[in-house]
Order: sequence, then C-alpha cells, then structure tokens
Amino acid sequence: MHPSWGAFYQNDVWAAEYQRALIISMIFCLLITSLLLGSLRAVVWPILIFMSSIVGVLGLAGWTGWPIDLTLYIAFGLVSVAAIADVLHVMSGYLFFYQKGQPHQQVMCSVFSKTGLACLLTSVTTSIGVFSLYFINLRVIQTMGLLSGIGVLFAFILTIILLPILLNWFPPRPSRRGNDTKVTFIQRAVQSFLKRIEKLISVYSKIVIVFFAVGGILLVIGMTRIEIDTVFSEYYPPESPVRKTINLMDEQFLGTENMEILLETKTEGAFRDPEMLHALESIKTWLEIRYPELVTYNWTMNNQLKQTHKKLMGSDEEAYKIPESTVLISQLLLLIETGDYEDLERMVSIDYANARMSVSLKTIGSKKSVELINVVQPELERIIAPLKKRYPSLKITVTGRVGAWARVFDAISWSQIRSFGIAFLIISLIMIGIFGSLRLGLVSVYQIHSRC
Repeated sequence: MHPSWGAFYQNDVWAAEYQRALIISMIFCLLITSLLLGSLRAVVWPILIFMSSIVGVLGLAGWTGWPIDLTLYIAFGLVSVAAIADVLHVMSGYLFFYQKGQPHQQVMCSVFSKTGLACLLTSVTTSIGVFSLYFINLRVIQTMGLLSGIGVLFAFILTIILLPILLNWFPPRPSRRGNDTKVTFIQRAVQSFLKRIEKLISVYSKIVIVFFAVGGILLVIGMTRIEIDTVFSEYYPPESPVRKTINLMDEQFLGTENMEILLETKTEGAFRDPEMLHALESIKTWLEIRYPELVTYNWTMNNQLKQTHKKLMGSDEEAYKIPESTVLISQLLLLIETGDYEDLERMVSIDYANARMSVSLKTIGSKKSVELINVVQPELERIIAPLKKRYPSLKITVTGRVGAWARVFDAISWSQIRSFGIAFLIISLIMIGIFGSLRLGLVSVYQIHSRC
C-alpha cells in the first residue's frame, strides 16, 4: 500500500473528524460550565483564552518554521483543557466570593490571591510533563510535546494578565433574587452531592484510605500486564477504502509489510562465492519454515541465478539450484548482466560485495515486529557465523518497515522512561520547594502522578 493512501485518508477524513470531535467536546465542556456557574460570561472567557492560546502557538510555529501535522489537534486538546481549567479556577473563585457579598475589587483581590498559585502550579507541572515528550527521538511526538507545552504556558500567561482586565470590564453577574444570588437546581444538586462526599470521607476516612490503597495496588499490578501494540491498519475504520485495501493485499496478494535483510562484506566478489549464496538460501528457507503464516514471498539474487541456470540446462527442474562452481556462477551472473541487469542490480552491488534479501510479509503491528527482530537477528547471525572466518567484516542487518518499527518502538519506550523520569524529578522538586515541606510535597506529587 502506497503511503499516499494513508496520507489522503488522514487529510480528508481524520483531520475533519479531529476538528469535529474538538468542537463537540468544547461545546459540552462550556455548556456544563455555564450550567454550573450560572453565568454566560463564564463561558465566553474560556473560549477567548483558549483561542488566544491557539493563535499564539500557531503564530510561533509559523514564525519559527516548525512543521506541524495531525498531532496539532492533540496539542489543541491539551491546550483547551489547560486554558479552560485556568479560567474556571478564577471564575469559580470569583463567583464564590461574589456570593459571599464582597464588592468587585475585593473579589478580584481575593480570587487571584487564592487561585493564582493553583493556576501556576497546574500550568507549570502540566507544561513540564508535556515538554518531556520532546526528549523522545521522534519528530512527530516532539512537535506535539513542544506545541502543547507552549500552549499551556500561553494559557496561564493570558489567564493572569488578560483575564483580570476582562473581569474588570465585564464582570460575571449571576442572577439574583432580591439581595441574594440565585442558585439554580443544578448548582444545588452539585453542592449537595459534594457535601455528601465530604461527609462520607470525614466519617469513613480509614475505609476510604484502605479502599484506594488496595485499588492502587491492583492498578499498579495491572500496569505490568500492559501490552503496547500499534497496528497502523487498525487506525482506519473497517469500512474505509484504506482498511479494505490492506485486508485485500494480505488475503490475496503479498501483504503490505516488508523486511529487508542487508549483508555487507567489504570484499569484492564475495557474492560470487557458492558458500555465501548458500547462506542466503538457508536464510530464505529458515524464514519460510519458521513463519509460514507471515512470510508471503522473498527475493534474492539467487532467484535469478537459479532461474538462469535452469534455462541453460534445458529447463530441467533439478537444475533450479545454486551451482557449486565459482566459475559457473560468475558466467551465469555475466549472462544476467547482459540481459536483465536492472533486477540483479536491485539485489546486489556492482562489485558483488553487498547483497540484500527482500521479504514480503502480511500486516503486523509493533509488538510482532519487535518479537520478529528479536528472533530473526540472532538466527541470521548464527547462519552466517561460519562465513566470518573467510569474510571477517561480514555484517547482517534487518531493516525495512519491520526493522524500523522495532527500532522506533524501542526508542519510544526508553525515551518515555527517561523523559517522564526527568519530569517526575523536576515536578517533585518544585512541589517540595513551594510547600516548604517534604511531607506535603510528596503528598502533592503522589496526587499528580496517580492521575497518570
């Protein structure tokens, strides 16, 4: 399957679906906000801060020439969460103090003295967490982490600089009944529910701690059972043209995956040696026997060599093999060079020092790719080991999409461990430093990372 198929589907279908999902989620979020806070302006300000943050991210990406792709929509989602959370911290605090009867200026002082630190901590820790993705050695993930982190910081800066001005000009005013603020049914229901939760926690605190401790242990054990397997074909819906084409290729043709095996010797004429060609044949046979349900076809220079030998021997089926004579092999290769040289050139270098094997496979995911590499590479080393006495520089490498999958998966795994470890350390030090207490810092760190 040509990559343009996937790119076409991503641009014409995924992009539209991402946009639709982002808009719908924003509408639901703002609708709930309006119902809970009882003020239309409590809906307008989050939208304004969010849109301003997105404009800042896109403008910075444009001026710096940083390329963006579909991960931009994931960054938009993270920025929207941070922007709305910051604004709602302030708006809920404003309405709380306003309902207490404080005048506007006193409400503004009370709100930002109480919520400013909370917004700072959530924004800084969130941005550090997503910035850590920049240490993963994949450009697409680096882009997402960088844009998301910048967007979160933009949202915080706008919240503490722009939002106070907007609140001064257009302060939210919930409905009033007489001198009292009108409380809607939804607000009463939510407040009643939260009070019941508070009462439950205070009365049964030990039971709650035991419950969450046991639940946490079970979830940690569950983490060890996670299997990460990315299959690109499953990204597409079953009825999509791309998915149907992939299934058709797997069922009736040679599949969509490929594995390339490269042999390098640095010795001119090495692949005129019958022993070297027999090693290629052994690799081919082993792959077909070991993975009959996965390997659909493989091609080496031996295919042309054996076919030419067979034709010279009067199409005798017994002649479809590699000759044992180096002289005969050289003559056959010379004959191929004068005819179908282009196909031969794809499989062996001009000086016959390097060669490749192209293996067609059915569609597999990242997990199977890693397992395949871990099994195939040692076996290939075992097969060519006797030849290293004659060719000390002989090296064999598994590459192609399967090899790339395995190496990308390994890079992501170890980079994630390193990046999140750095983020965990930095956030922990920030929390301990801000609270001035090791105990409070560790409690806050536990709360933050338990959500992950």
